Amino acid sequence: FKVNDEFDIINVANYPNPIRSLTSDPVNAGRTRFTYVLTDDADKVYIKVYTVSGRLVKTFRNMPASVGYHEYPRTYYGWDCTDNKGFELANGVYFFTITAVKGKKKIEQTNKMAILR
Repeated sequence: FKVNDEFDIINVANYPNPIRSLTSDPVNAGRTRFTYVLTDDADKVYIKVYTVSGRLVKTFRNMPASVGYHEYPRTYYGWDCTDNKGFELANGVYFFTITAVKGKKKIEQTNKMAILR
C-alpha cells in the first residue's frame, strides 16, 4: 500500500482495445470506455482523441475530477466512436490524451487505441 502525495494521472486505458463490432455484449459492440485514476483532486479533466496524423476528432469535457478511479462514460453504453460532428470514426489507430489541470499544474497521459470493425 503506497500513498501518493503528488498530483498525477495513473492507470490510463480504454477498454475494449481494440474496439470491435463483434463482442460478447452486443449492445456495446463498436463502443469503448476510458478509465483513469487521479491521485489528487483536479480543477478540470478532459479527453481528446486524435488521428495518427494529429487531427483532433473528439473532445470530452467536464470529466470527473475527484481523487480516485474514474470511468467514462458511466452509463450502460460506452462511447460510440463518433467524432465531434457525429460521424463514425474509420478503422485504424487513434491516440487519446487525458489532461488534468490543478492550479498551474497540467498533467497529460497519451495512449493509443485501435478501431477494427
